[in-house]
Amino acid sequence: GGERVPSAVDVTHTLTGVAKLAVGKRWEVGSTLRYGTGRPFTPILGAEADPERGGAVRPVFGEVHGDRIPDYVRLDGRVTRYVTLPGGTGVVYLEMLNLLDRENVAAYTYDAGYRGRRGVPSFFSRRTLVLGTSVTLR
Repeated sequence: GGERVPSAVDVTHTLTGVAKLAVGKRWEVGSTLRYGTGRPFTPILGAEADPERGGAVRPVFGEVHGDRIPDYVRLDGRVTRYVTLPGGTGVVYLEMLNLLDRENVAAYTYDAGYRGRRGVPSFFSRRTLVLGTSVTLR
């Protein structure tokens, strides 16, 4: 209809900060902070009967991209140990994703009558512990 609306991918501001600290020759600790403003979405305001579909319920939409998902915030932490191996180097790390245990919202889903809305959590929205290794050969 020629109206101007925000882009569906308009995450206006993003920030990623990384900090690492060497502890001796073989240890490293670090963290990563991610922040992004919420992207636009079109809210559903309610429901109405659709006479063309035998009275089935259909959503009543609000302004196109007229609302925003909450801001995204995630803090990760990592401890790394470097190991000298014959012919190479080994790395062992323990990482905690989403230290703040913040449930970041990726989208919304609605009940069958479009009266109740709940957030759909983003990937790694739950606190996650990762243990990993790698080997690099010369």
